[in-house]
Amino acid sequence: GDFDDVSDICDGVTPATAGRIAANCRANPGIQALFASQAANGDPQLFDQSGTSIYSPNAGNLALKEETADTFSVGAVITPSFLKRFTLSVDYYDIRIKDAITAYGNQDILSQCYDSDLAPAANPFCSDVARNPNNGQLSGIIQREFNLAGFKTAGLDVAAEYRFDLNAIGIPGKWNIRYDATHLFKYETSFVGLTGLVTTDERGELNSGTFKYRARGSLSWRSDALTLRWTAIYYGKIYDSLTRLNEYRNFKANNPNAEYPLFLDIPAVWQHNVYASYNLKIRDASLRLYAGITTVFDKTSPLLPAGDVFSGSSNNYNPTYDVAGRRFYLGATLNF
Repeated sequence: GDFDDVSDICDGVTPATAGRIAANCRANPGIQALFASQAANGDPQLFDQSGTSIYSPNAGNLALKEETADTFSVGAVITPSFLKRFTLSVDYYDIRIKDAITAYGNQDILSQCYDSDLAPAANPFCSDVARNPNNGQLSGIIQREFNLAGFKTAGLDVAAEYRFDLNAIGIPGKWNIRYDATHLFKYETSFVGLTGLVTTDERGELNSGTFKYRARGSLSWRSDALTLRWTAIYYGKIYDSLTRLNEYRNFKANNPNAEYPLFLDIPAVWQHNVYASYNLKIRDASLRLYAGITTVFDKTSPLLPAGDVFSGSSNNYNPTYDVAGRRFYLGATLNF
């Protein structure tokens, strides 16, 4: 099945919790049954989410229509005469999609269902939320495909390469330096909620995989049959979830001493790889021997446990980063 990590908006609700979210949560028969059972047993009345892995299948929609998009892109390739064998490529893009076909996110569905003045029974978002009738725990959220209001993204891709030699100072071989990077300026999704247009800024959150800046650079050297290459991969600093960040900021506005959430800020990560190969000619065949080290400095994913951490997992990592640590490999390729 399709299971997603979901933070229940009703987590922590008690019979006395104020606000419309709590009131709508208490209206659920399963949460009512939980409170009744806790009261009968003399236990504190509290709804506590028991697990974050929730069944969340996708569903179609016969009313879907085609998307429309406005795109703008401009680029340039620079090869200056004063720096031979140097190439710089810069590409800017701006994409805006109307009636984008996608599904409401689980957190958006819960927010529109419970953070509303509309009673859950009359709220169309609530019809896609299922709870256990005995204890109120989430048992499923259906993510239906809709023509949402829109999607906007803009960014800059940069690629640079410089090929040179150092024969003049007695160092043989050919050298190559390469740099590839993406700068993300905008990444927004929007949809029409119960009270109007809801726009979500997803730029710079790991939960969406939208780094503001990420890059890859390499330095290689080749002499006759031997090739050596060092590659560095950079993942810029990022938030686990902008939803969590905004929730913290809103809470802190009324609670100045609120503690900063754990695992919300994710630092920049560097990964370094080394590769070497040697080509041999054997009669009419060619043999390539190669070896390498992945993650030279044993740098793996930051600690991101499952739970309130949206980008985490039960294995405490996010697969965007390397998760296996330093490893060595050796191989050969024979062509004949």
